[in-house]
Amino acid sequence: MNKEQIRSLVSMLGILIVTIAGLFGIHLDESTGEAIGMGIAIVALVAWACWKNHNLTVAACLGQEVLDAIKQEVLTPDQVSVFLEEAKAAGEDERSE
Repeated sequence: MNKEQIRSLVSMLGILIVTIAGLFGIHLDESTGEAIGMGIAIVALVAWACWKNHNLTVAACLGQEVLDAIKQEVLTPDQVSVFLEEAKAAGEDERSE
């Protein structure tokens, strides 16, 4: 989707929401829509920030440990590459059996 299509879709959804709300007797004006939009944006941004900046999955925690080991020079990037290649080969061997 390009920017014009996205803009048109958002506009259409906004009109649809206002129309449906009007059918139920809820009158939305600019300030109400703005407040709802800002609330949704804030919740989305907080959720994204928590997810992005915190290791919430096992894979993310392991990845952080590897990254920390590289930064502390306990591991080298070459060692990690060799390990990953060996792990992929072992996984392929297990699948072929």
